[in-house]
Amino acid sequence: MSAPLGPASAQWETMAAGRAEGWTQRWSGGVPTWVHTSQGGFDRRRYEVVELAEAPARKYIQANHYLSGWPPAVHRFGLVDLKPAEDDHGQEVDGGLLVGVIVLGVPMSRRALTRVFPSLEPYTEALEMSRVCLSPSVASNGESFAVAAALRLAAGHGVRGVVTYADPVPRLRTLSDGRTAGSPRGHLGIIYAAYAGPDMFS
Repeated sequence: MSAPLGPASAQWETMAAGRAEGWTQRWSGGVPTWVHTSQGGFDRRRYEVVELAEAPARKYIQANHYLSGWPPAVHRFGLVDLKPAEDDHGQEVDGGLLVGVIVLGVPMSRRALTRVFPSLEPYTEALEMSRVCLSPSVASNGESFAVAAALRLAAGHGVRGVVTYADPVPRLRTLSDGRTAGSPRGHLGIIYAAYAGPDMFS
């Protein structure tokens, strides 16, 4: 039995109210897929988050994220699978397989940072989370681990505030077999509400 393409239509109202119902959305080749907690839990011992050079981060985002354009990036972080399956192929980083990228960068307007963090220096202490993209191979809840670890690394560079956005625009794709997959009500920002905490940058 194949995995479900995504939440049933009746579940979208619940998700829009801020309850993810166990679903996380992933992107591969610009096509959305969904991973549910019932498909297995995330094993943090299998993964590592590392700082990335621009070239591998850009390559991964442009190949997989629904927004293929590359943003003005300040810090780039990769989720590395240290024990990939034999049939998993892709970019190798630090002895593992690159299965996700998180980008902190410069927003279109300086005010996007100063309105939220008036006491922080824009573009150094305050940044925008420009991209988050994980492979469908990563088990459910991988986003929380990857984003939290990336923010801890960013704190080591003096980052003290990060602005995040959930894209409200519906993103639907017609797959090769005629089925439709995606986010009919836009991205709900569940992961952005999940990782924030009072001691994140302590």
